[in-house]
Amino acid sequence: MVNTSASISAGFQAICILMAESLPQDGIGIYFALVFLMSATLNAGLVLPYHKRSAHVRLGIYFTTFLISLIQQYLRSGGAFDAFLTDALTMTMMGYIVYVVLQFVVSSHEKHLSNTKQILATSQALKASDKLKRESQELARKLSLVARHANDSIVISDHAGNITWVNEAFTKITGYKSFEAIGKTPAELLNDPNTSPEVTERIAHHIRQGKPVRTDVLNRRKDGTSIWVKQT
Repeated sequence: MVNTSASISAGFQAICILMAESLPQDGIGIYFALVFLMSATLNAGLVLPYHKRSAHVRLGIYFTTFLISLIQQYLRSGGAFDAFLTDALTMTMMGYIVYVVLQFVVSSHEKHLSNTKQILATSQALKASDKLKRESQELARKLSLVARHANDSIVISDHAGNITWVNEAFTKITGYKSFEAIGKTPAELLNDPNTSPEVTERIAHHIRQGKPVRTDVLNRRKDGTSIWVKQT
């Protein structure tokens, strides 16, 4: 919505500017009016990013005032084109300065707005990432509790097949504590002399591939006794 009071104020300023340049001030009336016009135009330009429609109306009034001033100056020159050209160039240069300043104001605002949106998007992405991280940590904690207190022996190995974690049931069944198992492969720690090499190799292959495997394997406890274990 256009600000009516701002438009009326701009119109009143335009009238004052046109009247000021017609005052007998030994030729300086036009420059006084132009400085006043520049100030009013810059003031309108500063609010352009925030109140576009009102600012555009004000700028339109000031631009029309500028053109009228240019025409009046030509009529006052009385055919002295050189004098008019000097004044016209001065007026044009001042108008160009205003244009450059307004372009800077608009581009700075757009850049600031773009940076603000980018910061907001990054902040939202970080919040989403933190939420996902907390959910993953909570899930991992729950899975860890389940695995820790499970009745079945649970062994976690890396891609090379080396044990990285065992639960309490593993210690109860095999007799090996976690520090004795970690870093070794299940085969070198648990294989019985009568364990099938084919079964051992198949288990190792599936571990390296990160695939599940179901089979029965003959293991040996720490005390030397043998036990059949269902590998899953």
